[in-house]
Amino acid sequence: MSNTTYNGWANYATWRIHLELISDYVDTLDADDYEDASDLAGTLENYVDEVLESTGSGLALDYARAFASDADYHEMAEAALEDWKE
Repeated sequence: MSNTTYNGWANYATWRIHLELISDYVDTLDADDYEDASDLAGTLENYVDEVLESTGSGLALDYARAFASDADYHEMAEAALEDWKE
């Protein structure tokens, strides 16, 4: 089995989406609004979809959504919850 991690994240899509979209977005959220990582992961995935939808349509949007679907939103949510604990 090959190693598909990227810069400490599950894969390239997770790293890139976290870097470009999620890291600043989670700073605007209130940790008390989320019961657990699964709850937050859903919010993060919805946010990314909204951003993608607002910036394109058609084939470009389809490709962007395909890329975003490879991201591990649960991993990003767990990282945010850890950061909030500190």
